[in-house]
Amino acid sequence: MTDKAYPQCEKCYLEFNTQWEPESVGNDGSLISKLIAVTVPESLETGQINVCARCGDITIVGIYVNMDDDEVQYEAESLNLEDLNTFPDSDIS
Repeated sequence: MTDKAYPQCEKCYLEFNTQWEPESVGNDGSLISKLIAVTVPESLETGQINVCARCGDITIVGIYVNMDDDEVQYEAESLNLEDLNTFPDSDIS
């Protein structure tokens, strides 16, 4: 178990790095909360396309967080733009 930085999409980052506080109760009885804090990412490297280590979605946000290897759900390698091109060269103008 090593603790190293892995890419994470913004959705997963916010899921694990936000604090919410109950504010009131809605008309339907549901609890309404307000966002009170978001932790700043330790590392940002914009311009790279990666796979989120938690959910597997493609992300270009550039957020990297320290995670134990056993927490990683998806291979987290940088992706090549050429590999993502699904259109034939003749369709690209």
